[in-house]
Amino acid sequence: MSSIAILGANGQVAAELCLILRNHDVDLVPICRNRSGSAFLRWQGLSCRHGSASESAQAPALFGDCDVVINTIVPIGTPRETRRADEQIIHNMVAHSKPCARLVYFSTAMVYGNPRPGLALRIKSEYARTKLRGERLFAAVAKASGREFYILRLGHVCGELQNITRGIRDKIGKGDAILPERDCISNSVYTASIAEAMLLIAAGRVSPGTYDLMNNPQWTWRLVYEHEARQCGTAIAFRTSPCAHEEAGRTGLLRWPIKSALKSAHSFPMIRECGRRILSALPSAANDHWHASWLQSRAAREIAELSASRPRPPEETSWVPLGRAYICQLSVTKALLENPQYRVTVDSGRRDMSPDLRYQGD
Repeated sequence: MSSIAILGANGQVAAELCLILRNHDVDLVPICRNRSGSAFLRWQGLSCRHGSASESAQAPALFGDCDVVINTIVPIGTPRETRRADEQIIHNMVAHSKPCARLVYFSTAMVYGNPRPGLALRIKSEYARTKLRGERLFAAVAKASGREFYILRLGHVCGELQNITRGIRDKIGKGDAILPERDCISNSVYTASIAEAMLLIAAGRVSPGTYDLMNNPQWTWRLVYEHEARQCGTAIAFRTSPCAHEEAGRTGLLRWPIKSALKSAHSFPMIRECGRRILSALPSAANDHWHASWLQSRAAREIAELSASRPRPPEETSWVPLGRAYICQLSVTKALLENPQYRVTVDSGRRDMSPDLRYQGD
């Protein structure tokens, strides 16, 4: 029976992944930074290990005895802090896991660049750049050590505990489901498919490499909404609307008036991401000042969007298809979602908390 360590197990995707994998014949090792972070998983009957995967002194005891080590951690903080943390975790994964362990790095399909339609130049966000940098470092360090490694670029993650799914179901329940007039590929992946990919890797049925992890075959947004309507036990009637994001994408940066661009340069992805790239190399004080300003600007934008009168489809429903290389062994998503072993159940009646897992060497 393979032992699977999941770094960052309290994350939204990782927590649901744990709840699915416990239905299978694997020795699951969820790893969280502290017991506060693991509270939900322990409440659901899963024992966890606690510690920081970025600390070399703690890493061997956390996952040094596992057959598969999956890095789902998304470091938070300033660009400089997130970059440093990602690098430390990657080095520790390779240095302190078993020589025969299979190593998995969760990345994002956003590494292909801005997915808005009509763009001639697809600038990568700072998050995408951080993940792409992590991919390259992970591949280089793993190759140098002769390790089996897998890079999985996730699309929009859907599932019982995911924000995207909750948002879709909320819109369906309120009758506010709005999609573009032209149905687009969703670039989505359900947690069931992610779990199956982990089991296939643990069983040695997938060759090491870089893969785009999405539904098999790719679903359009209407298929996603129709599936979620069935989960809600209701029929769905779509409202369609022209997508403003597509028109904005065709306009592009160079056609905006220069005066307007100077007044709101922060609103342009190209300028904003160049700024973030520069900040990642600056001192922490500059990063902290920028991060606070960015949070204020984001809050102001979200408030403005809430007050907008004209309903629009969600921005991501007009994005271009992403992905190039897929895991061909994955089951058809529709069939997988009907399999009880890949369903998530949350026991709201539990009152006890599971004890911590033993650490290597205990």
